[in-house]
Amino acid sequence: MDRRSTPEQWVLHLEATEQAGVPLSAYAREYGLNVHRLYTERQRQRRLASRQGGITLDAPSAFATVQGKPSAIDPIAKLSATLPNGVVFEFNFAATDTKLVSALIGTLARTPCSVSTRR
Repeated sequence: MDRRSTPEQWVLHLEATEQAGVPLSAYAREYGLNVHRLYTERQRQRRLASRQGGITLDAPSAFATVQGKPSAIDPIAKLSATLPNGVVFEFNFAATDTKLVSALIGTLARTPCSVSTRR
């Protein structure tokens, strides 16, 4: 098969590799196809399918779909900081309040502490 082959012919080859469950390289070698062109056509078909909102070729993915459930109430986060002088700060706040977390950490980082104030 050469560059003059139609996209439909390449799709037939791609479907055959899926049905056979063989890698594209093995299929190309067995049928005398250009393996690079076969991979290129697979990518092209995937792009076309994603633009149309569907996938025509199933491809295994290393990624799993994760969906979070929206919560009516903000989850509570806890922040605990122990300073070198032994003073411990503990805070409970809404986990979504990232500005508060940044402000607390910044304030703690700038807080001078002395070893002489240990209990």
